[in-house]
Amino acid sequence: MEHFLVVSHVWNRARIEESNTCVSEYNLGYLTYEVFKQTNYNSMLEKKSEKGKPQLQKILETDIFSELNNPDDPMTQTNLDEINKIGNQLDVRNILKYFEGLPKDEPYKVFKEIAMDACKRYNNLSSYIHGERLAELEAIENIPVTNKINVMAEALDF
Repeated sequence: MEHFLVVSHVWNRARIEESNTCVSEYNLGYLTYEVFKQTNYNSMLEKKSEKGKPQLQKILETDIFSELNNPDDPMTQTNLDEINKIGNQLDVRNILKYFEGLPKDEPYKVFKEIAMDACKRYNNLSSYIHGERLAELEAIENIPVTNKINVMAEALDF
């Protein structure tokens, strides 16, 4: 779902701006942003906060960055801030805001309504996708009481 929204955003920006800048941002910036988030998450899980060690240094030590980082032009905190900015543009909420801000005569503006509907349906189904307690209550204990046939039919419509 998220990837579909991101790709739709990138495609539309490239089309409207008649520029490949957003494609380049996606190809390297979003990859870097994802590694950044993963590195932060792994640090928290492993409780290796390594106090005093800059986050940039932790990121540069990951396997993927050892291949991406050019020793002749090393990544700086400014680069990392720019990558964070790019990654945040591709957050689902910001993508929906982007489509909302399109001019009224933009034919693809209707995509926002479709995306909003898909996000709402995905939100309803996500507890099943991630195996959360709500899914267990609904599927096994029928709490709240629902018409399971209608629920499944709505999910299949998605």
